[in-house]
Amino acid sequence: MGFEMKNRRILSVILIFFLLIVVSIVIKINIDNNKLVKKENVLVNEISLENYNQTKEEKAEIKEIEQSVGITGNTQLYEVQEDTTNNMKIVTIKPSIKYKVAFTGMIKNEQPKIEEVDTIIKQNHPKYAGIWINSKDRDTILKLFSNFTNSDYFIDENGYLKIESKNWQNNNDKVLEKAIYGDKLFILNISSICYIVDDVSGEVLDYNFEKMDKYQTYESFEDSDKIIVFINKNSEKQLDDSKIVESIIKLFSLTIM
Repeated sequence: MGFEMKNRRILSVILIFFLLIVVSIVIKINIDNNKLVKKENVLVNEISLENYNQTKEEKAEIKEIEQSVGITGNTQLYEVQEDTTNNMKIVTIKPSIKYKVAFTGMIKNEQPKIEEVDTIIKQNHPKYAGIWINSKDRDTILKLFSNFTNSDYFIDENGYLKIESKNWQNNNDKVLEKAIYGDKLFILNISSICYIVDDVSGEVLDYNFEKMDKYQTYESFEDSDKIIVFINKNSEKQLDDSKIVESIIKLFSLTIM
């Protein structure tokens, strides 16, 4: 009897210890989840084409460089950057302008005009951080991610990717979770054609990056805390879905570090 009682006590201690470990894990998961949930609905920085923020000195400097290299576009579209490789100053289209034109072209699904960008952005641009998917591609991208993740996802009424249930997360799940609850906005769209601003003329042009390099998985445009990702349409099925997802996950990972 004494031996059996001793064994029961040992088993009870082991059971209690095991239960404490399980409870601790559950509490930690809940704490982590609550931390992430608190970061939902994070507003991204507003964007406006009207606010160029150029001083007189900057305008004069841009004008001088423009004349020396033959740039003919609207001065307000440009900014001066340092070319560290050649130790010189260069004039280039502002990243924010490139972003706005790319977004407007995505929404219109045709070549946009500079003068209509503000209106379209005001009416259509997502306001919160997370992963927002263009309406025409939501089912396709949701299915694409589901093939390489373990958790279950859905797209809410506002077009944002959300986690329905967490199921033994793999690395892709973990990165997606950080992006979903992070403070940056990722806009996803399936199209090999995007719209760019010509560095010399300042004109809006269409750019088919798949035609230029059919193995390029995506083209992206960034403005502060916002990134638009144009995913290769993969017209000839030249790319494995796994490679496309891998490259997007890598972009997310590098951006949210």
